[in-house]
Formats: sequence, structure tokens, C-alpha cells
Amino acid sequence: MKHPTTLLAALLVVGAQAQSTYTFEQSTVTYVPLSNAVSCTFDADRFDTITELDGQTFQLFGQSFALGSPYSMVIGSWGFLRFDRDGSAVILDGLFTELEAVDASSTVRYRLTGAPGSYVLAAEWTNWHMAQGPAGNFASWRITIEQATGIATVHTGPNSGGGLIFNDQTGPNCGIFHANSSFTQCLARVWVEGDPYDPTVDVVANFDFDALHGFPPEGTLYRFVPTAPVGIAPVASPAAFTAYLAADGLHVDLPNGAPTQDLHLVDAAGREVLRTRVNAPGVVLPTAGLAPGIHLLRAMDGTAPVKVMLP
Repeated sequence: MKHPTTLLAALLVVGAQAQSTYTFEQSTVTYVPLSNAVSCTFDADRFDTITELDGQTFQLFGQSFALGSPYSMVIGSWGFLRFDRDGSAVILDGLFTELEAVDASSTVRYRLTGAPGSYVLAAEWTNWHMAQGPAGNFASWRITIEQATGIATVHTGPNSGGGLIFNDQTGPNCGIFHANSSFTQCLARVWVEGDPYDPTVDVVANFDFDALHGFPPEGTLYRFVPTAPVGIAPVASPAAFTAYLAADGLHVDLPNGAPTQDLHLVDAAGREVLRTRVNAPGVVLPTAGLAPGIHLLRAMDGTAPVKVMLP
């Protein structure tokens, strides 16, 4: 087995529907448990709803996820983060599987730092037993997501080791994927599987979720980095509208015969600053009071955005 001590990066071409790509990086970083963290409280679905992020927008697989009821971000008790919107969801799995508490020290906690537009959410699982693994196994890990960059990480803490003690079905699941809301279609995926020291990275857009065959050594950091800047990720499908900026605002036109479009304007950090429905040609959207800089006007159906530079 190879023990990673330096960054290993591979450019991944992922996804159906022209989704953005990610790079996968593996390194070793000293694991320090979270301080000043909040204990999770899970509902009957084993979710803890993080309402502190309501009103914020995160970019995942090049798509905007505007958070807020009924689509507040959630932490899942069995080891994952989940982001929902109309029509789809993104799941970030750390060491996800059926978990059992080892003892009273088995906890799930989270910490939110930063400010709107640049929040960092870290969720930490401490001392959990993988129910399908051998007796005595345990692990701790942390998932982190950065709003400003879109970077997600899985950082492995103390664990029972033991080499390759799992198989594709019994081991923990690790990676990030985008699916439709009914989970009948996988839209994009970056999945880490097999040998945790030298994992295979699977980017085929399907639901073939093979597991890690062991625990990554303590300090192992798996990093998922968007290859396009957050908030200005390119997509390939043609725009379903045109837009240009003038002194009186942002002019939006739909092609003849085009359906009504639900549009939202996001800034370069992925924050939604305006949302509207356009169902006629020649609509003018107000821009007074908006911050200067690059913005994207996006259709909610996922077609290509129009880049707008506000003065």
C-alpha cells in the first residue's frame, strides 16, 4: 500500500448534463478535534436541520443551492451532509454507513464559522462503530464545506485501523454526488472507494456506490475542489434568455416562443442577490443597491447563465 504524504491530484471529468468538474486531492494533515462545537439534535429521519445557513447559497457541481425552508441544509446522523433544492440534491458522504455508538463518547457535533458568503461548516463524528464491520472497529472523522470556494473535505481522525477489513458492501461510503430529488437518476459523482491508502476515484454518473475497504489512517485528508470558480462556473447548454446592462437596470429578453423563466442573480461568491420570474420580452430588473463586480444571471432550469459585470 502507498501511504500518501504529499498531495495527489487528478483532474476528474464528471457528470451528466455538463456539470462542473472537481479535482480530488489526498494528503496527510494532523487531526485536531473541533472546539466550541454544537451537539447535533436529530429528528425521526436522522437529520439535524442547520437553519443558521438559511438565506445562503452554496455552489455544488456548478449549480446553485439556495438554502432555506423547505430546503435547509441538513447533517445526517450516519455520516453525511445534504443540500436540497427544487428537483435535485447533493450528498457529501464522509465515512457514511449504518453507525452504532461505541459508548457515551460517541457524538456528532458541528461548528459554523465565518460570515455570510464565506461560511465554513464543519461536522464531526467522534468514536462510532461501523455496524457491518468486524467487532471492535471504530472511527472518528470530520466533513467540512467552504461556501466561498466550494471546497469540501473529509478528514479522518483516530480509528481502529486493521487494514482492509471491509468490502464494497460493508465498508464506509465516501464522496460527493448529485442526484434528482427522487434519487432515480445520478447526475454527477466523485466517489472514493477501495484501498483507503491509494483509493480509486470513480466519476461515472450512476448509483454504483462501492465502499472503502478500510479506514484511512488518522490524519488522511480527502479534498474535493471545484475546477471552476464558485459562482461563475461555466455550463455547456445554451442560455434560454439574453441579458444586457443599461443605465435603468438589467434588461432581459426571452426568445420568441420561449417558456416562462425563473431567474436568479448570484454574485461571485455564490450568494443569491435577486430572484424573479420573466414571462414577457423586454423586462428590466432593478440593480440599484447591488454590489459591483461579476454576477451571473441563471435560469432555475440549469441552462447556461449570462455573465453580468455590475459597475
